[in-house]
Amino acid sequence: FSVAASLLNGAGTGSGRNILPAFAAAALFALHPLNSEVVSWVGCVPELVYTLLCLSSLYLYMKSRELEKTRSLFVWASATLFFVALFSKETAIALPLLVFVYDITMQKNKRLISLATLKRYLPYAILTAVYFAIRLKALGGMAPRDNMYPYLSGWQYLLNACALFVNYLKTLIFPYGSYPFQLLDPVFSIAEPKALISAALIFALFFVFLFFRKRVDPLYLLASAFILFPILPALYLPGLSRAPFADRYLYLPSAGFAIILAMLLTKALARAEAIKSSGVKRFAVAAFIILAVLYAVSSNSRNLRWKDDFTLWRSSLEGSSGNYYAMYQLGTASLRKDNLEDAIAYFNETIRTINAREHPDIGVIGDSRLNLAYAYRKKSMPEEAAAEYLEILKLYPTHPVSNYELASIYMEKGMIDEAIVHYGRAASYFRDPLDIRDSLLNIGNCFIKKGDFNEALLNYQEALKITPGDPIVLKNISVLKKLSGRQDGLD
Repeated sequence: FSVAASLLNGAGTGSGRNILPAFAAAALFALHPLNSEVVSWVGCVPELVYTLLCLSSLYLYMKSRELEKTRSLFVWASATLFFVALFSKETAIALPLLVFVYDITMQKNKRLISLATLKRYLPYAILTAVYFAIRLKALGGMAPRDNMYPYLSGWQYLLNACALFVNYLKTLIFPYGSYPFQLLDPVFSIAEPKALISAALIFALFFVFLFFRKRVDPLYLLASAFILFPILPALYLPGLSRAPFADRYLYLPSAGFAIILAMLLTKALARAEAIKSSGVKRFAVAAFIILAVLYAVSSNSRNLRWKDDFTLWRSSLEGSSGNYYAMYQLGTASLRKDNLEDAIAYFNETIRTINAREHPDIGVIGDSRLNLAYAYRKKSMPEEAAAEYLEILKLYPTHPVSNYELASIYMEKGMIDEAIVHYGRAASYFRDPLDIRDSLLNIGNCFIKKGDFNEALLNYQEALKITPGDPIVLKNISVLKKLSGRQDGLD
């Protein structure tokens, strides 16, 4: 409300008639259906925090333009909030660009770049450099996430970014028909309709902007910057997850969209006053109320998706029946509820769906098989569980848990030599000392079953080196002594 009031009314809220557009902007921002995800999902706290800090930072900067004696203090306060926002979410890097565009809207015929403006931008530049230095030191890179789309070329990244951007604009303007956690449906050629239409629309918008840039209110430029700049980082596919399109990335952009709607309301109210028409005013206010109600109803409906894991991931499947990640999550949710039949069905369907894709998601296949094996074991189906562990080991031979669990099944079936082999691999691949100890203890137990007490003792002693004084290991050694009937030689 404060940002919208300052933008729409200059130095302050002005007369009473100008408070309504600012209220409309705040209300539409609060009620926009896209923002349901941000409010309902605790994982979106970064979006809430960085948006709050960015809007507060911009507000302080706007106030600094009204002051003379304390201008520098307000600019540094604004830059400090921006600096904190960066540690909540990297998308806050868009704020200096918004500040620059705000100055463009305010400068009118004045020089855009001068010593005074450079002094105002200097705090942001300094703190941005400090942030990047800290990030590089802490993470060792700008985007350490593994690339989920290595099969795309640079040109294809650009095409998909265009398609994503147009989808964001469509969803922002018409926030219906979108579903959470949708997988990327990539385009590979400009000849594909989605790629061609997206690229053509972006070029059309660019030329429309060039043609009308001097004919429309400059505040439309600033509001459009609110939409554009925070979305840009969300178009960098190599740094995104397997569900690159998300409503949460539109949280700050929706503030810009709400300001555009409020500006339209302002124009309508001004027109009504100019022609002294109460009908135009009533129509403008009614349009705002109707839109707010529609937003509220849709937001309430979207909120229900987040009731629990089942409602969330089933709604995700409504958006795409081939969403294997939603199937996987439904499987894990069923497994946590001990609905083993449902879990097994979901995991098998996940694996089938992924294998049918041109570019299979190996990571989700591995996780699905691991959970599927666990479900089979809980249902006392060791043969099926063993088959899943063997499939995992084809993908990840050094996977310690699969080796360990497979060894346990072999041990239960009396396949002692095979159990020793896989327990040995598990001991080699585990990193947690207690996991290594357990593997060595089980190797010792296997050798006892074979009657090889000396090999059993050696493995127990190795386990004792890892966890000295461990009562479990000492108890096994004590049992071994009794079994062997010898005290000397085992001490």
